[in-house]
Amino acid sequence: MALLRVAVMSDIHLSRRGGRLVRALSRLGTPNILLLAGDVVNDGTAEQFALAREAFSALPGEVCVFAVSGNHDIPGNDSSAFRDFQSFLLERSRGRFDVEQDPSGAFYVRLGESVDLTGLDPLYSQKLFRFPEKGLQLAFLERKLEESGCANHIVLCHPPLAAHNPQGSRPYFPREQEERLQRLLDAHPRVLALSGHTHLLPEVEPEDAFGNLYVNDGAVCPTVSRSAPGESFPGCVMLFEAGEAGFSGFRAVPLWGGTD
Repeated sequence: MALLRVAVMSDIHLSRRGGRLVRALSRLGTPNILLLAGDVVNDGTAEQFALAREAFSALPGEVCVFAVSGNHDIPGNDSSAFRDFQSFLLERSRGRFDVEQDPSGAFYVRLGESVDLTGLDPLYSQKLFRFPEKGLQLAFLERKLEESGCANHIVLCHPPLAAHNPQGSRPYFPREQEERLQRLLDAHPRVLALSGHTHLLPEVEPEDAFGNLYVNDGAVCPTVSRSAPGESFPGCVMLFEAGEAGFSGFRAVPLWGGTD
């Protein structure tokens, strides 16, 4: 299998103008896959998603885009505008990939002979992310990991797990769901867990005892460093390669300064 070139963008927080997103897209080159790790827009409105749709429509057709939601994408647990946007992105990938969408809100796509992707969409309320319907998305993830013939797995979810939260051990999920998801990932080696939400410059953790990687992607909107929490930096996008040997070549590409 040839190496897949993968780009990750998170926390764009698109509001009234699309300049920040256009700049970010201009820094990608031409990846095979673009993953959006949530908070594409700031207020979850149809108008904001229309701006995002316009920007992504300008991408070359061979770039396939897959997105999970963040708390800003689904305000008040109304997912209708995000689901329309997600369907638009999936339609761009028709004929390249078969996507399995679960009624719970999760989706699965096989990206190549040795790499697959599962997207998770927890809802946000009372300062916690929760997988609805008693965690059916986690059951879907478990089933896909068990059934998959791929050696390497990407799990895309907006909030990081507490044990891999660069802001400290603050949990973003209820304890039961937090522990269930962590046990599930620990049971399957060679998982790359990608998250956003923290607005910190990305750092790649070393592989854990299970051969898994946890990467919290940096924001496209202005972001901060762990070592300089009071200093703001232009946002970034992250690039890496995925193939039979796993995941490699992680690098953050900074955006030019300016606001919109």
